[in-house]
Amino acid sequence: MERAKIISAELTRLTIDVEEEFMTLVRRIRELRGNPALPLSEVFRHSMKEDIRKREPKAPRGAKSSPGNSEKPVSSEDKFSFYKSDSHADAQPENEAKDKCVDDELRRFEVGLNHSSSSVAELEPLKRSRYISARDRAATHARANGACEYVHPQAGKRCGSRFGLQMGHVIPFAKGGANTAENLLAYCPAHNQLSAAVADGIKKMNGFYRARD
Repeated sequence: MERAKIISAELTRLTIDVEEEFMTLVRRIRELRGNPALPLSEVFRHSMKEDIRKREPKAPRGAKSSPGNSEKPVSSEDKFSFYKSDSHADAQPENEAKDKCVDDELRRFEVGLNHSSSSVAELEPLKRSRYISARDRAATHARANGACEYVHPQAGKRCGSRFGLQMGHVIPFAKGGANTAENLLAYCPAHNQLSAAVADGIKKMNGFYRARD
């Protein structure tokens, strides 16, 4: 049964009967978004926007602005090609001078780099990125079956929470750990924070969260 009752100019009340599968999907969306109290209206809103985004027809690339206009537009390059050909001989010395200036700048840069106190090897760690690919995220979630993988060191019990899962590291990123599925763990927010505090030290992590009263 489905009913829609207009309450005001901006609100409509929906009454629907749904199956258990529907509510299972709702619970899963709430888990993935990390909010067990996410209103049904927000669940519907996000789902409908995503479906529209995927199905909305898109204008083909390179479409002509007017079907009847078969004349090829004249580009600025074609328009001034006549002048280019005449002035090519005059512009050649100027271009050669510019190329020489660029070469001189490159030589000065290389000399400065060679005499710098920072070697290429020392600069290499700066290139590391914390980006985790969608493929590695998906592989980690699949291995964890969509649940927190944290295991209590004394009790040996796994957390198993499904809300707001984040990516943790077996070998911390700051200590050279890779952002690959083999080195990633699916953690709930609380246990991801705990694992970071254990790996980096409580004092270092105090600036990232506030202790409970």
